[in-house]
Amino acid sequence: MSNTIKAAIITGVATIVAGFIGGMGYGKSSEQKNIQNEIQAAMGNVVNFMGDNNEVTINSVKDLVDEYQRLQSQNKSLLDQNTKYFSDLSEANYQVSALQSKTNDMPEINFNNLALSIDAQDILINRNNSMVTIDGRDYFSREIVESLIPDEQNCTIKNNTLFIGKVIAEKANLLDQWVTNSFGCDYEEAINDSLGNTCTKALVLWMRSGNITYNLNRKYSNLKFKLSSYNEGDKNICGVITIKADEEIIYTSPTINIYTEMIDVDVPINNCATLTITGATKDFFRCIISDAIVYN
Repeated sequence: MSNTIKAAIITGVATIVAGFIGGMGYGKSSEQKNIQNEIQAAMGNVVNFMGDNNEVTINSVKDLVDEYQRLQSQNKSLLDQNTKYFSDLSEANYQVSALQSKTNDMPEINFNNLALSIDAQDILINRNNSMVTIDGRDYFSREIVESLIPDEQNCTIKNNTLFIGKVIAEKANLLDQWVTNSFGCDYEEAINDSLGNTCTKALVLWMRSGNITYNLNRKYSNLKFKLSSYNEGDKNICGVITIKADEEIIYTSPTINIYTEMIDVDVPINNCATLTITGATKDFFRCIISDAIVYN
C-alpha cells in the first residue's frame, strides 16, 4: 500500500474515531464535544508518512478517550497545585518582608567590659558585660549601682521600682490630700527659693501666722519633704515651722532665713488622722515646703 493511500486512511480514521465518540454518547456534553473536535484535529494533521510498511492500528476508541480525559484531569490537578504553590510563595514572601521590616526596627545593642574607680580607688567588680548601650542610652550592672550608694543604704527592686534606702509600699502627694483648714498659704507648681533652687509642687507658707491642716485618715506612717526660704525677704528676718500629728508635735525646724540651705525632712507621723503645719515668726517671712509626700 502506498504512503499516499495510508495517509488518506489515517485522515479517514480521525473522522471515524470522532464520529464513533459521538455515537458512543460522548458528544452529549460540551466536554465530550471538545474531545471529539480535538482528536479529529490532531489525527487529521497526520498526513505524511515516510518509508514502507507503515501501519496504524486503533485498538480501542474508548481507551483512547479515557486516556485523553485522564491526562486532562492530571493537567487540571497540576494547574491547581501550581496555583496553590504560587499563593504559598506569595505568602512566604510577605512574611519574609515583614520579618525584614522587624529586623530593621531592632535596637542597636553594644556590650562593654567596664571597670569602676571611685575617688581614685579601684573597686573590684565583675567587668564582663558590665555596661550595655542600647540605641545610644547607657545601662550599668546592678553591681556597679550598689557600689555607688552609701554603705548604710540598701538597693531593692519591688513592684517595678528601684528603691535606694527605704522601701515604700504606698505613697501620695501631701498637697493632694483633703484640706480641713488653711490660712496664709499658697500653692505653686514650680518656684525658686532664696538660693535659686527650683522647688516643685510647693506650699508657700507665711510663717507669721500661716497654717494648714490635712486629713490623712490614718493611712500613712511617714512624712517627707524639702524645706527652704522664699526668695524675698530681709536677711535679719527668720522663723521656724512646727508639724503636729493629731495634737502631738512631731517636728520643729531649725531657725531659717534667706541664707538657709534647703533642708531634707523625713519624720514619722504615726498614722495620724490630721496633720497640721504652722509657721512662727514675729515678722513677715515665708518658707517653701516642696516635694512633700506621705508614705508607708
